[in-house]
Formats: sequence, C-alpha cells, structure tokens
Amino acid sequence: MTDALDRDILAATFQSRVRLAKVDLPKALEEASTEWEANRQWFLASTKAQGSFAWYCTEFDLEPSAVLKAVGLQ
Repeated sequence: MTDALDRDILAATFQSRVRLAKVDLPKALEEASTEWEANRQWFLASTKAQGSFAWYCTEFDLEPSAVLKAVGLQ
C-alpha cells in the first residue's frame, strides 16, 4: 500500500467515526441495523463486480465458502 492510500483509509475511518459521534443513539442504532442488513447482502450476493465480496476474495486469494463459514453465513 502506498502512503497516500494509507492516509486515505485512515481519513475515511476518522471521518466515519466523527460522523457517528454527531448522531444520537436512536439514529445510530437505526443506521447500524441498515448497515448490518446491507453488509449481510454484500456477503451473500453472487456478483463478481469490482468491490463485491467475490472480487475481494479473488484479490486476497481467499476461498469464499471458507470466509462465509468463518463469519457464520454458511
């Protein structure tokens, strides 16, 4: 990873934390529920497009079924 990419990742993480700190608990819980469902759908989607679960598995040389089993989705 390049230093610029590392900085972009850190900046995105920081920005996400700041945004979360600005919302009240009911809104945070609502967003968490929505994010949980979207995350679950991302893992279970069959697409192989860039940014998909299958794409990441290919990029990181991971066996999709092993990852799904490890996170409790298979």
